[in-house]
Amino acid sequence: MEPPSYILYVFPCVVALILVSKIHSGLPLEKFLFIVTGLVASGVFGFYAFKIHGINESCGEWYKINQYIFNGLGALIGWAALYILIFYKIDFTDIATFIDSAGWKEFILVLISYYGITGYIPHVALLGKLPGR
Repeated sequence: MEPPSYILYVFPCVVALILVSKIHSGLPLEKFLFIVTGLVASGVFGFYAFKIHGINESCGEWYKINQYIFNGLGALIGWAALYILIFYKIDFTDIATFIDSAGWKEFILVLISYYGITGYIPHVALLGKLPGR
């Protein structure tokens, strides 16, 4: 499936939305941009799940909807984990202290964000056995 032609207008619309909503919100710009980027990227991973993972598209309609939601939600979880790491866990003025004090919780957040953002949380969640492959 080729991307629709209107996809070219998405980025300028998102930028306009960011500028307009930034005026009316108390959320810092970097957090707002991160959230918008995470939502857009998660939508892309959900929409192109079959091409990204090489899943057979000749399955039923409900299976396709399930895969769109499963992959999009997996990417969103990864972006949420990275959001927590960047804005609440890592002190970028003193990264050495963070590395020294990082425990298994931070390691789990790093793994979740990595697998989620790259679109492989569904693959990892099912231990490498994606149905329909």
